Amino acid sequence: MDNSSTVAAPAERIIGTAHDYAGLVTVLKQRVAELGQPMETLDVVGGLPLRYTSKLLAPRAVKNLGPVSMGPLLAALGLKMIIVEDAEMLARVSKFSAWRTDAHAAIRTRKRRKKSHYLKGNSEWGRLMTVRRLAVLSPRKRRRLAKHANAVRWSEVKKAALPAPSP
Repeated sequence: MDNSSTVAAPAERIIGTAHDYAGLVTVLKQRVAELGQPMETLDVVGGLPLRYTSKLLAPRAVKNLGPVSMGPLLAALGLKMIIVEDAEMLARVSKFSAWRTDAHAAIRTRKRRKKSHYLKGNSEWGRLMTVRRLAVLSPRKRRRLAKHANAVRWSEVKKAALPAPSP
């Protein structure tokens, strides 16, 4: 058999590197500029809603890349992701974990602080905890609590509306 008839696949070209979400978006923007295609064309090719790529890659992004949009956008740009080990960061993590196990043994002897002081005055957190507390109650118990709160609220209004007793 003649080996000259087989054609070698072209080598895959590295488009860019990214270490975080912002880096990934930057590489995707560079690829869009390199292709020179309108973003609406990429939307059609990727099966994304019209102008969705513009929302993903805008300077102030309206939408974020997620599990639904990442695959179609990468396909429309003719890209695929390859996850590569970063030897430098791996070495730093290995050193840190060895240091941390030694330091962690010393921390265990200290008394742990309560975290409640971090949350004081946080009304959003309070509302969230109230919703969580009410979610585990039965409807009957929630109804009783609501009736009691209503009675207390209106009793204060009635007291304020009553004339002061005469001496």
